[in-house]
Amino acid sequence: MSFSSSSPLLSRLRLWDVRLDERPHPDVLPSAFDVVRVGAGVGKPALDALNAGEAGPVMVCTRHQLLFTPVPLGTADWWRAAHSQCRPGRQWLCMDPEDPQWSPVRCGPRLWLVPGRDCGATTVPEALYESLSRTRARLRTPTVRPRPVALAELGVGA
Repeated sequence: MSFSSSSPLLSRLRLWDVRLDERPHPDVLPSAFDVVRVGAGVGKPALDALNAGEAGPVMVCTRHQLLFTPVPLGTADWWRAAHSQCRPGRQWLCMDPEDPQWSPVRCGPRLWLVPGRDCGATTVPEALYESLSRTRARLRTPTVRPRPVALAELGVGA
């Protein structure tokens, strides 16, 4: 399975267990947590870049190409980022209810990615924030290619 990007959903850098349903939640989740919502184009490479033990379970909406990452309760109080949103509590909405395009139609299909058996209950929010910021900056940095220079511009052959 892959998103519309050229890279596959699953990385070769990290082994992910795939659970092909949004329910039941992975056994490791705590009873209360906040949720970071980010597009797969930025979120997938950022999650792959986390160190062992920093990544927790991730819910994927394949329809909207969004990743939902549970983080410790209280993270939404300080999370301010252009690359993602952090909502308090178990909020798995693909669209913001305040968005004029919002409708209560359910998404689907969704699945869980769990980074191995020894993952934490949630993702370390500071590590995720930094990784998302680095990934977004790298993706936004334009590739500068030198323009071809004619020999006449260099004074060669004149």
